[in-house]
Amino acid sequence: LIFQVTEAQIHESSVCPDCQKKKAELAKITFLRRKKMLMESALIQEKLEEQIYSR
Repeated sequence: LIFQVTEAQIHESSVCPDCQKKKAELAKITFLRRKKMLMESALIQEKLEEQIYSR
């Protein structure tokens, strides 16, 4: 039993190319989502300021 455990391959996501690729994709999606949110919030802020100053 112990022999089988030591022989079993342990998956290390830090060195697995597929895991690295997936991690990079998720990081990019997260980055773009945050960027979009920041831009939308800036646009809303700008529109609010236009409304305030145009009165």
